Amino acid sequence: MFPKLKNRSRPLVGIAVTAAFLAAGSTPALAYGSERGAASPVAHERNSWRTTAVKYADARWAWSDWRGRPPHVKNGANQYDFQCAEFVARSLAAAGLLPGLNQDSPQSAYSLYKAQDGKIYNLLLISDLPGYRSLYNFLRDSGLGTDIGDKPDQAHPGDVVVSFERSGTGGPVHTGLITQAADGKSDPAVDAHNNARFHYPLDQYSKDTNEPSTPHILQISPTTGT
Repeated sequence: MFPKLKNRSRPLVGIAVTAAFLAAGSTPALAYGSERGAASPVAHERNSWRTTAVKYADARWAWSDWRGRPPHVKNGANQYDFQCAEFVARSLAAAGLLPGLNQDSPQSAYSLYKAQDGKIYNLLLISDLPGYRSLYNFLRDSGLGTDIGDKPDQAHPGDVVVSFERSGTGGPVHTGLITQAADGKSDPAVDAHNNARFHYPLDQYSKDTNEPSTPHILQISPTTGT
């Protein structure tokens, strides 16, 4: 069996790499703003960004390093150097949803990400950590993600799931990417890191934290606003 971590996001990783790398690189991105739900014609009608995000996640769910260096891991294994928040953030960046980032940007670019509102976010984090703004904070603040709570039937491929503790601080502790919608017979499927998961049932994904947790769906909605 593989050991489980108390904090899936391993927040100290984000702090360490901040000083270890230089920020670099940018990629064209779909625009988004505070007008949640107002999807651009291309994103809404073709959903090409959803397909791209899922393809990235499906191809890298077993990676133990963001560069793709071996070893690749088996289902359920820990990925200490490529954890849950970074995996989701890179999936969104691959789809062009994070202005200034692409899927191959260094970790420092994710840990010191300057958003369009001028705030600095650490996209390697999902858990609350004093003095840092996490991936969850960014998705909410930017309007890119809308937290609709525990409503798995409304999740679509490319949306994000964030697990919240039911005890303690009640904050976010784990995240993954929705890769398959519910079909009336089963829950949505999730790709995630730390533990490595591929098209994993959402109801089982929720058990990947040490403490009982509740999954919140963040509907991702690129917009044409600023």
